[in-house]
Amino acid sequence: MTINFTYNNHDEARSLTSVAEQKLQTLTKFIDENQSVVCDAEFDKVAANQNGVVFHFAVNLEIEGELYRADATEESFEAAVDEVRAELDKKLRRTKGKKESLSKKAGRALKGMLHR
Repeated sequence: MTINFTYNNHDEARSLTSVAEQKLQTLTKFIDENQSVVCDAEFDKVAANQNGVVFHFAVNLEIEGELYRADATEESFEAAVDEVRAELDKKLRRTKGKKESLSKKAGRALKGMLHR
């Protein structure tokens, strides 16, 4: 999975590229090898000179035309990356479960029709 990073004039975030890439690579377990994937990640600092919850990280993950978006604003970029990864993990698990159950339901219906 290739990840396109945007930094929005914030050089501190460039050093976190490898950390973010490593954490987002864990999502590849939900993606088949033959699926087309586009991943855009954006680092941003909401308020220039303030402390607190000012670090924003957002990811748009497009898999075979389906868009998954997650964003978080936290006290550090690392915490924001963790929050986004957890949110995307949850969304991808839910989608995978829905697709599997729909496939099983269709199989049961087909089997029911054949045995009549």
